[in-house]
Amino acid sequence: MIDASDLCIVIPFRCDSTHRLENLGAAIQHLKKTVHSVELILIEDGPELMASSYVDDPYVTYIGQQNNNSFHKTVLLNKAFEEIATRPFVASFDADVLLYPKALEEALNCLRSGQAFISPFNGMFFDVKGDTRQELLTNPNLSDWPPEIVLAEEKPTEKKVVCINRNSPGGVVIFDIDAFNRAGGYNEIFKTWGFEDDEIVNRMAKFGFELAKVPNYPLLHLEHPRGKVSSKWYRSNRYNKALYKRLIAKSPAEIEQLVAEGGLRGAPPPPEGLLRRLGKLFGTKNT
Repeated sequence: MIDASDLCIVIPFRCDSTHRLENLGAAIQHLKKTVHSVELILIEDGPELMASSYVDDPYVTYIGQQNNNSFHKTVLLNKAFEEIATRPFVASFDADVLLYPKALEEALNCLRSGQAFISPFNGMFFDVKGDTRQELLTNPNLSDWPPEIVLAEEKPTEKKVVCINRNSPGGVVIFDIDAFNRAGGYNEIFKTWGFEDDEIVNRMAKFGFELAKVPNYPLLHLEHPRGKVSSKWYRSNRYNKALYKRLIAKSPAEIEQLVAEGGLRGAPPPPEGLLRRLGKLFGTKNT
């Protein structure tokens, strides 16, 4: 069991399939068996609250809010980190990932030594499929999947555990809360999710905080279908990618000014085409 008495883990969650709910259950079960004294906050946001079974779980602080609109991940994370969390280190934790306990321990030790933020894995993000996913749902114990086996270039898993990202900035990211606040927190102008972790990594570097990674450990992601949300997410993702490219082109001074002016907070701006139409209507210039 890893001592995490100085850590708050935040899981933003929206249920769009039974797979998502199953994966969440496995992720929390795994944390229960491997991490003690942690502050774990589960924020469920959606039209229906499907994870309400965690209301009476003493290991979990459950917050459910009904929302028929888009899932706004960065708003949920900022709210939890800044208004609810009570620990010096805060983690953004996806609802369908399994983290090696030793990697978490190494990450926490780095933060205790002064590191500003860290990925508790080496950047390699593996999708767990089929029967292997079912096995981990039943018993989310990674002892049968040591990191050296997962990371091996050979394919003994017969494509049941597949690397889908060799340099992931997200999945799980742990911050020193003071460094997180100084850099302005997560950017709420991003819609839904996508590129928010890439952007905060780039922005933290401009404030002098370089991302560290725990070597030799991957991150495991439990597969799930995306269903009807995929097309909506894709449209938002194109918007987020364009926003990300604009932001990383800014200088450190411009980013610091943007943070100081509160430019990362609030609802996303309306599309540029709408702004142009409003400008013509009211005789104003869209800048």
